Amino acid sequence: LRNTYGKAGLDTSLTRYREAHGTETVIGDPLEASAISNVFGGKGKLEDTKFVGAVKSNIRHLEHASGIAGIINTVLVLERAIIPPNANFQELNARVQSVVCDNIMVSAFVNL
Repeated sequence: LRNTYGKAGLDTSLTRYREAHGTETVIGDPLEASAISNVFGGKGKLEDTKFVGAVKSNIRHLEHASGIAGIINTVLVLERAIIPPNANFQELNARVQSVVCDNIMVSAFVNL
């Protein structure tokens, strides 16, 4: 992630929304959450809050099309400035909770 942002000349601190792949596996989710927090984490002001969404919670896994579904969701978030909630989200897996820093899993619609 840092490499990609660096090559594009982008500042990771300016990214407020991330679309997670959300594997729903014991190992996959903590690894993904750790990568997100390592690159985008850190404490900041409320207006600097970072949000994490996963469209798969709303439409389920689409096998080979799951990546494009995430891209489409991210484009819609940017276009409409509204983050849809992660369906049925109640609490973080304990292994994910320990690494998420101030990245907030979206449980209700959020206006950016």
